[in-house]
Amino acid sequence: PGTYAITKNERLSSVLERAGGFSENAFLPGSIFIRQSVKKQQECVKNDFLSTGEEALLREEAGLLGEKLLPEELMKRQQVLSNKKELLRLSMDKVLKGRIALKLARLERLKNSRDNIILCNGDSVFIPKTPVSVTVMGEVNNPGDILYHSHKCVRYYVTAVGGITKRADKSGIYVIKPDGRVENKGFWGYNMVGCGDIIVVPPEIEGRVSFKEIAATIYQLAATIAVMSNVFK
Repeated sequence: PGTYAITKNERLSSVLERAGGFSENAFLPGSIFIRQSVKKQQECVKNDFLSTGEEALLREEAGLLGEKLLPEELMKRQQVLSNKKELLRLSMDKVLKGRIALKLARLERLKNSRDNIILCNGDSVFIPKTPVSVTVMGEVNNPGDILYHSHKCVRYYVTAVGGITKRADKSGIYVIKPDGRVENKGFWGYNMVGCGDIIVVPPEIEGRVSFKEIAATIYQLAATIAVMSNVFK
């Protein structure tokens, strides 16, 4: 590990070779690649995305005033709008600035893949150690890390931390993968959970607004950044 000078048109695999290659404990699915120029572009996309979302919510809020609603119904729908605004803000805060989603592989395979990008000044890559656990958080009775077991699904890990609370949204359970992708699993889903995954059990929110919207917004914005980053390769 360290800081390396790069030559013109040098690719990622070249610098990784100079760094001695990956250690036996390297967890490639969890690698994080950050590019400074993408940070700047990301801010523009983020601001536009946030403005569009806020404008839509303002129009929805203005529409409420034109409806003949009872005070209780008006208060309830205003609370739903308030929840949506908070979800939008939280989703923006959770995007890792400057990240380009790359699928790293052992050097022999990486050299011939599209993920072997040309490097730019200020790029950084972090390769974590292979984790041994799965994290379960949110509306469960005892949030924490559970030792990873292969071929186990969401229900196994949620049960291992004492199960869900009365406030949990079963259908809204989602999993954050080490590479930043978000998958909606649900409590009864049988898709296998991977090493290093984070299982999030969101609360049920009145008005059909759920924390699944956070996951969807994060994924959409991340996809936009990933496509945009091709300009800099």
